[in-house]
Amino acid sequence: AFSYHGDRVQFSYNATHFRKVLDEFPGSPYEDEARLMLLRGEALVADDPDSPIRKVDEWLDFYPKSNFRPKGLLLLGRLHADAFVALKSGGFVVINGKVDQQGASEERSKHQFKGLAAFQEGFEKYSASPEASPARRESDLLKAGKDDGVFYGISY
Repeated sequence: AFSYHGDRVQFSYNATHFRKVLDEFPGSPYEDEARLMLLRGEALVADDPDSPIRKVDEWLDFYPKSNFRPKGLLLLGRLHADAFVALKSGGFVVINGKVDQQGASEERSKHQFKGLAAFQEGFEKYSASPEASPARRESDLLKAGKDDGVFYGISY
């Protein structure tokens, strides 16, 4: 499932626009936004929840001072929350061909911890941003072991 339905309708135009920015104006002040929007629009649905998480982590590492960091942190928190919910609601970890309940529990805890950290950075460091309020709300849900009912980047 993918929550950015509005982006999907507009994606062909936006993708063309953002790709043009990257192709014709490399190193421009809009590069960070273009890369995040392209990432958000096309690269997050995966069978492996760690794949989109890695992509967003890489973006955050590459653009540590970006004005779009609050959006990136909110997205990262949401992706970890997706993985947490998927593992909580029947997802499993297979090791050597066998289902590993302990591994699933550890992965679920890891995603909950990392999701909470991303949300917290978002609402503490960027409290004036539009992303602060949803980050706080979704942090409270994740802390309680719940979710907002929307998946942002996992298909299974």
